[in-house]
Amino acid sequence: MDLTYPIILFVVLILSPILLTLANKQDSRTKKTLKTGFFILLLLELLSGFFNWESFSGTGQSGFELAFTYPRSFFGLFFVIVLIQMILLFIPKRTAHLATVVLNFFNTAVFFVGLILVSQTIGKQVVSFWSIGAIFAVLIGNVVGLVWLNKDKIRI
Repeated sequence: MDLTYPIILFVVLILSPILLTLANKQDSRTKKTLKTGFFILLLLELLSGFFNWESFSGTGQSGFELAFTYPRSFFGLFFVIVLIQMILLFIPKRTAHLATVVLNFFNTAVFFVGLILVSQTIGKQVVSFWSIGAIFAVLIGNVVGLVWLNKDKIRI
């Protein structure tokens, strides 16, 4: 029995109220915690590139190897954007932070296009625990970034 989808649903149901509660808080400690969480998600995306993205078995190319082997896959661009986002987080300007979150949404599309292009080139789906982890880090980063930049309290 595959429990993948029930586990994902459970995690989403647990995280949603926590994120809504954090979005409602406007204190600097909460904002700093969200910024740190966003940075950790970016770091996870970058670190996942060192591991197998090609298959669930123990053999396969890492995200960085796929980026170098298939330069038209946009995986190289994905990793460059993650590095730019990490640098922008250290600039203490709201416009830099806004650019970081906007780049995360753009990078979501870059990542999915990269997965599609590499899968078409290789002739099989490029999927592993590490590539799925990177996908979730990017998607959760979109939510955390929006909650972090939120300036108004949410009325529930």
